[in-house]
Parts: sequence; structure tokens; C-alpha cells
Amino acid sequence: MGASIRWFEYDSVANSGGIPNCLVPLNAHEVFRMRVRRWSALQFLALTTSNKRSLVFLSPADDEKPAVLFTADSDLAFSQPIPWTSGMIVTAPHHGAEANKNAYERFARESGEDDVIWVRSDGRFKARPGRSYLNAKGSRFCTLCRGSNAPKQDVRLILDSKRWTPVFTRRCSCV
Repeated sequence: MGASIRWFEYDSVANSGGIPNCLVPLNAHEVFRMRVRRWSALQFLALTTSNKRSLVFLSPADDEKPAVLFTADSDLAFSQPIPWTSGMIVTAPHHGAEANKNAYERFARESGEDDVIWVRSDGRFKARPGRSYLNAKGSRFCTLCRGSNAPKQDVRLILDSKRWTPVFTRRCSCV
């Protein structure tokens, strides 16, 4: 047995591919032929474009579970709609960095939801998370909170009565 590997390419206006009703790209299309590119060392250092073009995937809500939005490092500045839904989990873009405040502004502008769960993984950094993450409506959970002496945690959310519920998981206490 093996694993199927599927390739996706950033697309700011269209999306296609994925696994319907399971995991669908919001800002990418599936590719079937790979172009070989030569990269210079300078391009590897230019993470801004790479971060903005991070692929965003959605595991859609269904009758049994709320949605999960995987944002990677994206600032969500693409034109495709994001189907914000009540009770969804959203991974914090770029570890909750303020450089991705556009993502939180888009959420506030489009969603109207108070009932979302933000999940952030990070190390101990003075600048992260930013104000926009800390002010976003919804619940927040971090693997490691800034200003806390608590040990790093796994953020564990399970389905309970069709809702994501934390189990043995501390809420965000970032200061």
C-alpha cells in the first residue's frame, strides 16, 4: 500500500481539486504536471510572497461536525469566498503574527461569527501573537502562550454533540 500524493498550486481567483466534502482548496487548483523551477538563494529568503501564497484548505461542515479551516501562513488576501460557519476551527495564520492582521480583518468583515475556535501553535516569542489574534472574536487555544510558564500543550478538540470541545486543553492566556 502507498499514499496518494496530490499537488496544488496557488491561485488567487479560482480553486479546484481536493476531496469533495472532505478537504478542498480555497485558493489553489490541483495540478497534474509539475514545472521544474530553479530557485536562487535570494528567493528562499523572500518568505513574504511564499507566506501570502500559502495554500488554504477547508474541511467543510456537515450534519455531524463543524468545519475546519487550515490557513497556514496565508493572510487570506485572495478573492475566493471563505465559507465561515459557526463552531468552526480556524488555525491561526502565521502563528498569530500581526503581519497577518489582514486575515483577522477579513474574518471580522465577512463572518459575523462569534462562535469560532482559533488554534495557534508557536514557540515563545515576544512579538507573537499579535493584537489582531488576541482581539479576534471566538475562543483561542495555543500550544504555548506568550508570557506563560505553563508547559507546551497539545491542543486537543473532540466532537461532542456536533461541537468541537477542548479536552485537557488550556485556553489561551497570552499577554
